[in-house]
Amino acid sequence: PGISNQPYAADYFDRTRNRGWGAAEVGGRWTIRGSSSDYAVRRGAGVMEVPPAESRGAFLNRASRETADLSATVQLSRLGSTALVIGRKVRADDYRAVIKLSTRGAVSVTLVSRQAGETVPLSNTVSLIGRYPRGEEIKIKMQVFGVNPTIIRAKVWRAAEVEPQAWSVAAQDGFDRLQRSGVVGIA
Repeated sequence: PGISNQPYAADYFDRTRNRGWGAAEVGGRWTIRGSSSDYAVRRGAGVMEVPPAESRGAFLNRASRETADLSATVQLSRLGSTALVIGRKVRADDYRAVIKLSTRGAVSVTLVSRQAGETVPLSNTVSLIGRYPRGEEIKIKMQVFGVNPTIIRAKVWRAAEVEPQAWSVAAQDGFDRLQRSGVVGIA
């Protein structure tokens, strides 16, 4: 679907930093939202500490493209936490996969968009089978490609398991302010 195997952004976090995430191997410096003391790089991971009732985000603003094929591994350290993988961000609007770890340890994924200040659901919410203890590694793959419409899809699975063939959620959208190149990020 127009997805290239040539990365325009990549970060293996093979450095140590106590404040901020610094520069990715490909794609430039991470632009962070919030205090740099809430971000660190250690043991091959970008760490983002998010205080309760607040939000944080990190974006590769110099790596703007129309097509994104993202892979990430996340660990949610608190039950009731949420991780966002942003596949295309244009100013304040974006396409995102929302991964939630419920207070009972269930994991769900849905696709949403921020459009003109509103959150717009793009897919059903899909719950994964089984319980996930806090801190378990969860793999996420998200693709965003095309314009008019844009195709958005994501899959989520336990890091210890094989990547599933099928996408967990998929949608298409034509919001005109998002029908162009955008940046990628995580929040």
